[in-house]
Amino acid sequence: MKVQPPSLAPGENARDVMLDTKQADAVIAYLEKYEHASLPTSPSSCCGTR
Repeated sequence: MKVQPPSLAPGENARDVMLDTKQADAVIAYLEKYEHASLPTSPSSCCGTR
Protein backbone atom coordinates (compact mmCIF):
# COMPACT_ATOMS: atom_id res chain seq x y z
CA MET A 1 0.00 0.00 0.00
CA LYS A 2 1.32 3.44 -0.93
CA VAL A 3 1.20 6.44 1.38
CA GLN A 4 0.30 9.71 -0.28
CA PRO A 5 2.27 12.73 0.93
CA PRO A 6 0.26 15.73 2.11
CA SER A 7 -0.29 18.68 -0.21
CA LEU A 8 1.67 21.70 0.97
CA ALA A 9 1.40 25.31 -0.03
CA PRO A 10 4.65 27.07 -1.03
CA GLY A 11 6.64 27.84 2.11
CA GLU A 12 4.92 25.27 4.30
CA ASN A 13 7.78 22.80 3.90
CA ALA A 14 10.32 25.19 5.43
CA ARG A 15 11.43 26.04 8.95
CA ASP A 16 12.38 29.40 10.31
CA VAL A 17 13.81 28.15 13.61
CA MET A 18 17.21 29.55 14.52
CA LEU A 19 19.81 27.57 16.47
CA ASP A 20 21.62 29.23 19.30
CA THR A 21 25.42 29.27 19.19
CA LYS A 22 25.82 26.30 21.53
CA GLN A 23 23.51 24.09 19.44
CA ALA A 24 25.16 25.16 16.18
CA ASP A 25 28.63 24.40 17.57
CA ALA A 26 27.44 20.93 18.65
CA VAL A 27 26.06 20.20 15.17
CA ILE A 28 29.28 21.39 13.50
CA ALA A 29 31.42 19.29 15.85
CA TYR A 30 29.30 16.21 15.12
CA LEU A 31 29.51 16.72 11.37
CA GLU A 32 33.27 17.28 11.49
CA LYS A 33 33.67 14.02 13.40
CA TYR A 34 31.28 11.76 11.46
CA GLU A 35 30.64 13.31 8.03
CA HIS A 36 33.76 11.73 6.52
CA ALA A 37 32.21 8.27 6.96
CA SER A 38 29.31 9.16 4.67
CA LEU A 39 31.30 10.64 1.80
CA PRO A 40 31.85 8.44 -1.24
CA THR A 41 35.46 7.51 -1.82
CA SER A 42 37.33 6.45 -4.90
CA PRO A 43 40.28 4.04 -4.97
CA SER A 44 42.67 6.95 -5.62
CA SER A 45 41.45 8.88 -2.58
CA CYS A 46 41.74 6.00 -0.13
CA CYS A 47 44.90 4.30 -1.43
CA GLY A 48 47.08 7.23 -2.40
CA THR A 49 47.24 6.19 -6.08
CA ARG A 50 46.48 8.41 -9.02
